[in-house]
Amino acid sequence: MQHPKNIVLVTVDALRTDVLGCYGNTDNLTPALDEISREALVCQNCFTTSSATSASIASIFTSQNPYEHGVRFVGEKNNKKNLSFVSLLKQKYNTVGFPSVETLNKYFDFDEGFMEFYDHIKGYTWLRKAGIGRFNLLNIFSLLKLIRRLKHRISGHEINLKVESWLKKKGDKPFFLWVHYFDIHTFSTNPGPWDTPEHSGDTVLAKNLYNSAVKEFDLIFSDLISILKNHTDFSQTVIAVTADHGEMLGEAPGFTEGVSFTQRPGFPLSTGHYLHGSTLYNSEISVPLIIKVPGLEEKIVLNEIVRTIDIAPTFLNLLKIPKPDTFRGESILKLIKNPNDKGREAYMESIYADKTGICYDGWKLIINGTNYLREPSVKVNKNE
Repeated sequence: MQHPKNIVLVTVDALRTDVLGCYGNTDNLTPALDEISREALVCQNCFTTSSATSASIASIFTSQNPYEHGVRFVGEKNNKKNLSFVSLLKQKYNTVGFPSVETLNKYFDFDEGFMEFYDHIKGYTWLRKAGIGRFNLLNIFSLLKLIRRLKHRISGHEINLKVESWLKKKGDKPFFLWVHYFDIHTFSTNPGPWDTPEHSGDTVLAKNLYNSAVKEFDLIFSDLISILKNHTDFSQTVIAVTADHGEMLGEAPGFTEGVSFTQRPGFPLSTGHYLHGSTLYNSEISVPLIIKVPGLEEKIVLNEIVRTIDIAPTFLNLLKIPKPDTFRGESILKLIKNPNDKGREAYMESIYADKTGICYDGWKLIINGTNYLREPSVKVNKNE
């Protein structure tokens, strides 16, 4: 493996592991992602810390679990006192971020360490800061219908145009680029016809529509790769692809029992088992992790447990930057050098459903409130 010039981190909202060809899917939904995996590290058992986007992304940046960095819910502010690995790159790298959803923008302090950060809603931050909590100008103006509430997300196609525009003027300095795509998440934000009485519980329809969203995202990702090839030294660029969480598609009907979604606009109430945020099943917590590293000419498949908190230490390892003491993760490269390593303990939580869990060596322990459940080995019961 070679010392990389640039690093690109792609986080994909609500991307399940089992839809990717490089993870065994045979439906050819993700040819662009599969192409990248042919010369990459492919982590078969990577776990996110939370199925809440804000908490999960904060864990990636800080290499800490949610109970350590303090972000537990969607829409909660990031704590700037927590060291982000992006801050460690600023002296030698241009650091630029392109979030595509409102809860990851500057107002919520997810720009920590970034020299340039492209929020998609201009003026939004100022309106929201003008006031106290819910009683801010944005909400008041929206309630009085003095303004039309701006959309909380933008498409991957729009993000790619912004990325290409930045790359054209970036200069020769090495860069770290973060791109977050929200396109697949619209599957649950706009749940579609299976949330009607005649389609409630239609798992086949839900999966077909989800797969269609995945296929559309793969085209967006393909465009990003073309942009990077045209405007960067692609052979010297690390590309890491992961997800903040997955998505339930009817695997566990009724799992939302006792959980209220009434304060979560946009989520269907009649078919809660098509959501994320309320279980610690692998459909939600297992995420893809593909890392294309310069000089790697073949696919390396890692079956050991790794975590999204290991991403930042892996980047620092590649760049030969010491890992801070506050980082809880470990470089994934250590698993390549030590084949006897069983992997790591993966902590996970679903605050909305009062669940915490830990996964190690094929076993998963879920704490459901005050009830304990030890699940069978994921090696035996992949469908849970």
